[in-house]
Amino acid sequence: MYYATGMPGWMRAGYGYPAYGSAPAAYMPEPTADEEKQMLREEAAMLKQQLTDIQKRLESLEKEKKTEN
Repeated sequence: MYYATGMPGWMRAGYGYPAYGSAPAAYMPEPTADEEKQMLREEAAMLKQQLTDIQKRLESLEKEKKTEN
């Protein structure tokens, strides 16, 4: 592993990665129900904002198209 990454296992562990073996996600605790609800609420809010931004952009492009014709 050292030759592929440039760091031996004990050094990777200092950066939050597992020293040897599987991915870091294997060491993350599963979120509680309340934490999961909060994460989902935040994601829903972000997606709503993205949808609003997309709709505004579409409207502006449609207005530009009408003024060109």
